[in-house]
Amino acid sequence: MSFFTFFSAVCVVLQMIGTILTGDAGGLLKSLVMCEKDISAPTCKCCDTIMACRQSVGIIEFEDVDDCSIVTGLLTGLMYGLCVLTIFGSLLCFVATILGCTTVARETNRHQVLMT
Repeated sequence: MSFFTFFSAVCVVLQMIGTILTGDAGGLLKSLVMCEKDISAPTCKCCDTIMACRQSVGIIEFEDVDDCSIVTGLLTGLMYGLCVLTIFGSLLCFVATILGCTTVARETNRHQVLMT
């Protein structure tokens, strides 16, 4: 197996990990029900349930944010967009791995025919 094929296979694995992580982060951002701006600092505090916000449990804070709608809208779209891009990257790496494997198989077959 050549280095190209090995690194292509590693690329497929890394792309799949990236797809899972970005999809998971997008799902987490989409599950945020309520976000409010903190008056004392440029921080946006978000909760996944209204009860969690009231009890101050499970609050996710985004620092240096002026508008909380950016967190729930733009970042969610960005994470899902990255997820789609990593899926395409995974497919591209998978195709490169298959092409590398077939090239190695052809070269090996050709060398076996020449040696006999």
